[in-house]
Amino acid sequence: MVISYMTKLHPQEFKPIDLPRIRERLASQIAESYRNKNNVLIESLPITGKSHSTFKQAQETDTQILYLTSLNRLKEDSIKKCNEFGLSYHKIPVPHDECPSFQNDKHGLRELYRRGISAKELHERLELPCNGSCPYIESLNRDLSDIDVLIGNPKHAYNPNYLTNRVAVKDEFSENEYELVYHKPRELINRFIHSVNSFPLNSFTEIREASQEETAKVVNWFQEFDVYRDTETALDPEEYHVHAPLLAYALLVGIEVNPGWEKTHTQFSEIDGIDTHIGDNAQVVFDEKRESMYLLNPPDFESADGFIGLDGTPIPEMWDCATGLNLEHIQVLSEEEKKRYITDILNLEIKQVSEHKRYYQNSNNIAVNQDTSLAYSIQQKEGEKPGVITSKKAIQKYDDEIEEYTDNSLNFARILSSNKFQDKQLGFVTGMRNYGDEYVFKWGSYLGKSVQVDREGETEYQFGNETFNIFPLYRNLTLQDVFRFGRSKEPTTVYVNTSGLPNWVPVQKEELQSHSPSKLAVIRYLRESDEQHSQKEIEKATGYSQKQISRVLNQLESIKKYNSSGAFFPDKYEWCGN
Repeated sequence: MVISYMTKLHPQEFKPIDLPRIRERLASQIAESYRNKNNVLIESLPITGKSHSTFKQAQETDTQILYLTSLNRLKEDSIKKCNEFGLSYHKIPVPHDECPSFQNDKHGLRELYRRGISAKELHERLELPCNGSCPYIESLNRDLSDIDVLIGNPKHAYNPNYLTNRVAVKDEFSENEYELVYHKPRELINRFIHSVNSFPLNSFTEIREASQEETAKVVNWFQEFDVYRDTETALDPEEYHVHAPLLAYALLVGIEVNPGWEKTHTQFSEIDGIDTHIGDNAQVVFDEKRESMYLLNPPDFESADGFIGLDGTPIPEMWDCATGLNLEHIQVLSEEEKKRYITDILNLEIKQVSEHKRYYQNSNNIAVNQDTSLAYSIQQKEGEKPGVITSKKAIQKYDDEIEEYTDNSLNFARILSSNKFQDKQLGFVTGMRNYGDEYVFKWGSYLGKSVQVDREGETEYQFGNETFNIFPLYRNLTLQDVFRFGRSKEPTTVYVNTSGLPNWVPVQKEELQSHSPSKLAVIRYLRESDEQHSQKEIEKATGYSQKQISRVLNQLESIKKYNSSGAFFPDKYEWCGN
């Protein structure tokens, strides 16, 4: 794998970097890739102008492109860029938006579409109200050869007409864009077997227990009957998927690559006699323990004039696997430059408040009281409420108390699709992702690497020949969380309650006082009241014991004590902090 930098710097030559120069580097690299029709993965941090250069350089080099993104905000931005640079464009339609029958869905088209039957096939096979006048079908027949820019979803790359004579540009990575997941393959495969009379075996179980002789017989059956994609059975009301025959085939020829994980290594388009509709780089992996199957099926990007992947924090191996290409990995900035870019150009200060990973997609790991206490301490120290990014499970577990110290929240799943915090200069990222062992085993199987798990202390993985504390994707995604804040180049501070950041990222270790629930309850009660209160009144209002309240009152510096003037008059306490 090739890793290159736009500018070669010796350690003693750390020249000042500025944003115009960085954007010029990026633009130059995109233009070169357009001209040379290269397959590249360009790594460039936020606000370096990836979208701007994509369209401007397409205009300057007279290059037709297919722009692929799953984010609506990027599609809208791409249309603005086309108008800005005088590029003709066509937004590729999707049936859910353009087809009247999909919108009304009285025929269950969305479910049939989910089962793998294309919208075009559904219009050909069913009597639909829009047949003969469907705007979606009409748009498919439009001549797009003179259009400068096609704007579509990543799955639109499966249509060869959109790739021909164009450079494909894919903005950001998402592992599920070219992956299908089947959680009930046993049921799907059994339905397929029962739908044909001549299949040599009778069930999913028999496939799993087949001898070499039986396996060879079934493979011959596939070649003889040319069965791969079963749309007929998928039209029936029972649960099914058109790929059920493929799943059955994969179970026959799969090879174990990790304990309990099999991969079908055969290139499907080379199976004699089978029209697969699946590319050479497709692969099926089977998780035997959970009986789940995964089909990773990259489009035929080789048929395009070139490919450019754009990502701020890429994992090159995953990009290669998901696209079926051997991408040249180009870093616009060196590691030292990236550090200075974060501090000097993004004007971003990252304060790390934990030495632990804190996997917050496991409900048992979510520390609600600690997060509330940290949010309170951040608010007190900075004089304003931070925005919060964390897991959906954490947000669901939080009570109303944390909302007193924070300003809105966003869960991990919505990060890339939202600009909610782009003007927010104070952030709090708490916890990090962990998709579980099966996620790492799945990708290890895709990549043909062995995976071992070490349960000593915090979970570590041995991934092929490389040891790491956590799959690098997780660390990069935490950094993406941090980058969601303050995209206006104004000074921005983000507190991070996890150790899960890439090692090169410049961080400042920060110790914040962690308040107990009883301490927070006393603070809140006294802050909300402008009056003085006795210890007994505080006990009654908060529900904590006299011993706990007494200890809290002695610990807090922001509480003023008024000594009683007599034996029958209790001491009084008043909040005097911010």
